[in-house]
Amino acid sequence: MINDNSRNPLIVYRVEQARETVELAKFLIESDKLAVAVNRIYYGIILCRNSPGCQKWF
Repeated sequence: MINDNSRNPLIVYRVEQARETVELAKFLIESDKLAVAVNRIYYGIILCRNSPGCQKWF
């Protein structure tokens, strides 16, 4: 189990990964790569959902 001091940097890292993934999805949508974009959107949601911050409350 990680403590709150270790949890916060990990939350920031995971949320940033999710943001980058969503930005990539926007580019893929603009490039008409919709199937891949859906995959990236899903992955972004999972990254955020699985962050320690979300798991603390869900």
